Amino acid sequence: MAVGPHPRWVEVADVDGDGWPDLVTANYHDAIENGSVSVLRNLGGKVFAKPVTYGVGVGPYIVRAANANHDDMPDLVVGNYDGQSVSILINRGDGTFAPEVRYATGWNLGVAVADLDHDGDNDIAVANFKENTITILKNDGNGAFTRSANFAVGRQPRSIQAAILKGDGDVDLAVALAGTSEVIQLANDGSGGFAGAPATCAVGVNPKTLIVADFDGNGGHDLATANTGAGTVSVLLDVSPPGSARSRVRDPSRGAGRAAHLRRRGARGADPGGRNAPGRPARGALGRDHRPR
Repeated sequence: MAVGPHPRWVEVADVDGDGWPDLVTANYHDAIENGSVSVLRNLGGKVFAKPVTYGVGVGPYIVRAANANHDDMPDLVVGNYDGQSVSILINRGDGTFAPEVRYATGWNLGVAVADLDHDGDNDIAVANFKENTITILKNDGNGAFTRSANFAVGRQPRSIQAAILKGDGDVDLAVALAGTSEVIQLANDGSGGFAGAPATCAVGVNPKTLIVADFDGNGGHDLATANTGAGTVSVLLDVSPPGSARSRVRDPSRGAGRAAHLRRRGARGADPGGRNAPGRPARGALGRDHRPR
């Protein structure tokens, strides 16, 4: 199924409310012209309709589907890397989308959507790769956003996830830092602020993707990263007791505070991807071209 030029991300969501999962792609195009998202509606399990394409900012790298305006229909949140922005496309209620509304961020590669301030609507956290910052966009309840915070983190935040990482019911943030090969956990202060010192855990070289899941069935939120520079996966298990003030992670084979590195089959050498391999940003050189390829 053809979509727009250079698709970089695919999201699954029932955008038209018919009970079938549909597909949405973020189409990068190139670093100088506006990109697009393509929506492919599922017509019944085996056949997808021709894609409908919507314009967004320059260099879209990621798309998330989440409700922004309380109508129970998934809207689209698109991170535009080269455009240093986020595009919001509101679902009209039938799986088609209104034109984008764009909000300034930084050179972002990661976007997380969750209710960060307990007001009942979804906010946005953006990982800005070149600026080494996180931008928080607060939802006014109707799908319009304002920047509420922009704060520094470690080098090259690449991927971000929102989850309850401590037992107080607040949605916290976990961020993979490609430049220092770490994952940090940012604790929510209860009102959508993240001013406290982060908890840090080492992972493999150049973590590119971060996910959250309960791997050991104990009800906690564990973390895993795909480490491009090492050809490994790191697993961080949540060992904090329920209701504890901060989530703690451990290596299931090495003890607290380290990550379990699970080498993939067929990996050769310490850096099978190569320093300048496609899809891998240069480490520690923010003045260079870090455009994802």
